[in-house]
Amino acid sequence: MSLVIEFGSRQHGCHDSHSDRDLMLIYDDSYQLSEKKYAFERLGYSVTVCSRKKANYLSKSGGLFIRHVVFEGRMVDGNIKQLKSLRSSWMAASNYDAEIHSNQEMLAVLERVPNNQLAGAVINDILICSIRNVLIRKLANEGVYLFSWKDVIRESVTRGFIKHNEIAALLLARRLKNIYRNGAKPIINDQLIGALESISRNVIDKSRKIRFGKHREIISLPDDQDTGSYAQLRAIELVCSYYSFDKSMNKYIQAIKDPNYFCNLGPNKAINRDAA
Repeated sequence: MSLVIEFGSRQHGCHDSHSDRDLMLIYDDSYQLSEKKYAFERLGYSVTVCSRKKANYLSKSGGLFIRHVVFEGRMVDGNIKQLKSLRSSWMAASNYDAEIHSNQEMLAVLERVPNNQLAGAVINDILICSIRNVLIRKLANEGVYLFSWKDVIRESVTRGFIKHNEIAALLLARRLKNIYRNGAKPIINDQLIGALESISRNVIDKSRKIRFGKHREIISLPDDQDTGSYAQLRAIELVCSYYSFDKSMNKYIQAIKDPNYFCNLGPNKAINRDAA
């Protein structure tokens, strides 16, 4: 039996025309999992899959994403008792410093990036997601559990994590990120990237700086990251932006679109799972 929950900006009412329709599929076993996932994707959903065992672990260990899904999402299908069980088992972690540090480390992929339009969209995506992830965890360290952009920004300004005059850049970057994830190639100007880099240095890591890389540096990016890590996924995405003209990169591009499969199956299985 599966537990199906719709969540995200459309549930919060802060979505735009480019926002995803987010769905989490929590399953007891993997039987027909791919069929169920693809069925929802055909309906226009962006689907995240998670085993019930992992969902229980994440809830008991204070996972912020699972908290957002089970407390703020809308159950589409499943047993309400199972949903209530996940809610009642959720317990905050002592702190979220390790996750903040992980986001700091991930930004190392920006130290040698391609210099083209598509890479600009990837860089924008990486920066805006990292800023949001860290702000969510900084708030959680203070006992405030928020997930929607509107709420996170409001509370982050109140607590001095970001400045009021930085809001416009963050909202623009979010909109362009959604456009990029819907398959378009938005033009990201240097001014916006500079504003995001400045915010990122203040919010996340003062030592990180964006630098354009040479050919060998760019293609070696994935090899420098932990296998199957989110950082490696982002590094592959940057390489794909560098070789966007090459049709042989399509299987990598498909893997990028499904980070849940990539991080759970590892790069080889995730990249080749639809090869047949």
